[in-house]
Amino acid sequence: MLLVTFPPIEWSDVVSQYVEFLATFAAYGALGFRWLVLRSRAARPEMVAATEPSGRSMWDASELRAATVGTLGALVLVGLTLMETTSRAAEKHLTFAGALAGPRGTLVPLVLDAVLFLALLLARTRVGGAWVIALLAGMALALRNLLAGRLGPAATALHVVGGSLWLGTLFVMVLAGLPAAMRARPPTGGRGTLVLLLVSRFSPVALLSAALLACSGVVMAWIHLPKLADLWSTPYGVTLILKLCVVASVLSLGAWNWRRMTPRLSSDDSAHALRRTATSELMLAAVVLIVTAVLVTLPSPNETRARGAGEGAPPPRVGAPGAKPAGDSDEPGESDEARPSGKAPAGGKHPGGR
Repeated sequence: MLLVTFPPIEWSDVVSQYVEFLATFAAYGALGFRWLVLRSRAARPEMVAATEPSGRSMWDASELRAATVGTLGALVLVGLTLMETTSRAAEKHLTFAGALAGPRGTLVPLVLDAVLFLALLLARTRVGGAWVIALLAGMALALRNLLAGRLGPAATALHVVGGSLWLGTLFVMVLAGLPAAMRARPPTGGRGTLVLLLVSRFSPVALLSAALLACSGVVMAWIHLPKLADLWSTPYGVTLILKLCVVASVLSLGAWNWRRMTPRLSSDDSAHALRRTATSELMLAAVVLIVTAVLVTLPSPNETRARGAGEGAPPPRVGAPGAKPAGDSDEPGESDEARPSGKAPAGGKHPGGR
């Protein structure tokens, strides 16, 4: 493993990927927190009753903060899509409108990103139906790759959704939900009770999302690593192992919070302790995203062998990069697996997928 030679890494692509991961997790995390943790006012009477010093209910305060985090994430997604369109136009010698058009154009993701941004922005002002529109836009963005008809893009979409609902929702809960709970003045019980309420709603979301993340990850590994030895003999495989080690650390810390910290949530001190450990969990998650950003800029073993063999290479495994359906004449390197949004990184370099 230590003898593996890594190819030159385009750090500008790594930074771009990392920023997009953060933006995607912020936007989808806001949706996950709002719809899966907060749910509705009728289902959260304790949150409505508990008020901040400003007089705003905990439910309203959490929702407002979640909308703010999601708005910032969606705004970054819009900016990245515009940058991708400009880069595509320059590379293909197209006009901006030409880069937007076509089956591989960026018009659809740009429109959906913009709708998501505007809906979350309106949600901050409590416009009726804004959260519903934001949810529909987010689902449409995810379904674009799920309905692509190929295994690779579908697995990637599920992987991103799973990661966003797990770590993204945790991110928004730490930034929006827990601060609101710690500032609240519940009529009965302590703030620990409110934190317990949030955590109890988040735990099943985390478990299901982690399961989705694991299942889709296995499928993606099967696509990109045709041989078991590729795990320790290729840069892609070694980076994947590193990612799995950090993910295991995140899972371990999350399990600790769930099994040891959550049952103790009966006081303000225990709530503060949980917030600290949840923040540590997020810091490890940030490392996961850094490693993943490097991973998706590396060529997978399938790609490396195909490039080396040229025309004599065996056809790649179904769903792998380069395995195109009949009639698909797009150039290599424009796979929907490239980024969470389904767009290839600037410069047309095709990462090996996540």
